[in-house]
Amino acid sequence: LLIDASVATRCLDILYGVDHQILFDLSDALYGRCRPSQTVQQVSDSLSLIAAPLQEEPFAWEDMHRLFHLCARDYDYVLVDCLSGMGNYLTSVVRSADTIYVVVTPDCLCARACSSLAAIFAQFDKIEQGMIINQLRPAARKGNYSVDHLIDTVKLPCIGVVPQDHRLWEAAEAGTVPKYGPAIRACERIAARFEGRQIPLPKGKKIFA
Repeated sequence: LLIDASVATRCLDILYGVDHQILFDLSDALYGRCRPSQTVQQVSDSLSLIAAPLQEEPFAWEDMHRLFHLCARDYDYVLVDCLSGMGNYLTSVVRSADTIYVVVTPDCLCARACSSLAAIFAQFDKIEQGMIINQLRPAARKGNYSVDHLIDTVKLPCIGVVPQDHRLWEAAEAGTVPKYGPAIRACERIAARFEGRQIPLPKGKKIFA
C-alpha cells in the first residue's frame, strides 16, 4: 500500500493514472468521513494507493498512527511518501514509521535540506534510517555531487542509487509504470536490500547499466 502524505501537492494519483478515480483521500480516513478501505485505489495487482488531501486539516498524530497500523494488517508493506518541511504531517509520519528513507537528489540545496532532516530524525533512534540517492546523472558521479560526497553530507547509510532515466519521465507523462531500465533495476535492488539481502552498491558506470 502506498500512502501519499504530501498534503496539498497530491501527485501520486496522477503518476499512476488514477487521478479521475479518487473519491476519498487520507484526510477522509483520518476524520472518519469514510472507512479506510474506501480511500484505497487499486493501481495494479500488487500496488494500492491512498491519495493525499488537497488541503491541510489539523489532526492528532495518534490518528495517523492508528490508521497506518490498521492498514498494516492488510498489506505486506505500507509505504508513506511525504514532502520535507510538512510540519505536523511529517512528524506524525516519522513517529508512526518502522523505517525512514530520506530521498536526496545530487544538488547542494537538496543535500543540505536532507542533512537537516537527518539531524532531526536522529532523535528517533529506535527507527531504522537510510538514504536513497535519486536522479543521479553521469556528470554527478564525481566532485560535490558524487555518491560518497552525498553520504558524507547527509550522514545516513545509503541503501540505493537511482540513476536519471528518461523512461521514468515518459511513464509519468503517460500515467503508467515503467517495466525496465536502469532506474527500475536500481529500485529492485533497493527492495531486495530492504528485505535483508546483501547486495553491494554498484560503482561508476555500472550505476547506469
